[in-house]
Amino acid sequence: MNNTKRIAIYFAYEGRNNNPNGDPASENRPRVYNQSNVYVTDVSSKRDDRDYLNQLLPEAVFLKQQLNKDGSAKQMDDLIKDALKEVEKLSHKEKAQFFINRFIDIKFFGATLTGKTKETESKKVSSEQAGVDNNEEENIKPGKTETIKESICGPIQKTFGLSLNYPEIIPVKITTVLATRTQSSATGSMGTKYICDYYHIHYDIIINPYSLQEWDSQLTKEDIKVFEAVQWFSIKNDITHSKINREPMIMLEIIFKDPDYYFLPSNYVTAENPKGKNYEDINVKYDNLINQINSNAGHIEQIRYICNPVYADVIEKELINKINENGTDKEKIDSTDKEKINSITIEKIELISRDEIVNHLETYKNYTLKTK
Repeated sequence: MNNTKRIAIYFAYEGRNNNPNGDPASENRPRVYNQSNVYVTDVSSKRDDRDYLNQLLPEAVFLKQQLNKDGSAKQMDDLIKDALKEVEKLSHKEKAQFFINRFIDIKFFGATLTGKTKETESKKVSSEQAGVDNNEEENIKPGKTETIKESICGPIQKTFGLSLNYPEIIPVKITTVLATRTQSSATGSMGTKYICDYYHIHYDIIINPYSLQEWDSQLTKEDIKVFEAVQWFSIKNDITHSKINREPMIMLEIIFKDPDYYFLPSNYVTAENPKGKNYEDINVKYDNLINQINSNAGHIEQIRYICNPVYADVIEKELINKINENGTDKEKIDSTDKEKINSITIEKIELISRDEIVNHLETYKNYTLKTK
């Protein structure tokens, strides 16, 4: 069964003593907004998902680092040519369809596919073969270059993530054992890396059921189950020196009845004490989000959620249990929506297992486009 509903997902996670998203233009310091909050780009959070998918089944992921035999990094042309070796000649639309159904990261997030797909070399031929009328014994028949130039807008899009608190950015001196080629000594070198003491970052994810219609494709419910699990598990599974020690906190899905209606949940979540150093101290306030949900109950079909088990009791008390009638300012609710407040179904998200994710990825790995 295909998904035909627009979904807005509120996602929040926390981290300690790491760098949520380094800025290469600023010595890889954490990215800072308004001199107080830190932020992560949508590209960074999508990379978390791709890296986790790549751990499970690399063949189902398109945008990942790959090397040529000489050790150089493959460019987009190389990746496209490698992928299209699996199929015969395709039209532009068929090429896009192939990438969408062959690689799950393109099915999720889309991609701009621009590059050469096939090249044939120039060769010497006779006048008849070249299609010319001259007296030359040999003529040069120019080679051909086939290309792809498609922009695929994926149905899953993320906003930038912003910390609800004001992390302290700490410079940490580091040393290397081996000297660089420019150093005369053999004592190695020194440098600096930057970490945040504590951050609580939140952002929104929008699932648009119609983004892939142009390509006669659509996210399935199985795709969404995989995305839910990947989104949750990828936060903890990036075990690098800059990302280790992160924990997912909450994933709240708002499923709308009207595919053309939605709002961004993070706009309605604040922190009472942004200088706090843990979740309890910053005191996340969900009151405005609760009112926004309850005031728009007529547009909402269902709410699904999962919480970090350490904080589940607190989050359920402060947010989940107040959805529907409890905690709503009824004076702000349109009279036509008052009777619909209690109609929102709420259920917990049951994440699928790692093996179930891999089984689904296998369907992408084994996909073959049938051409005429």
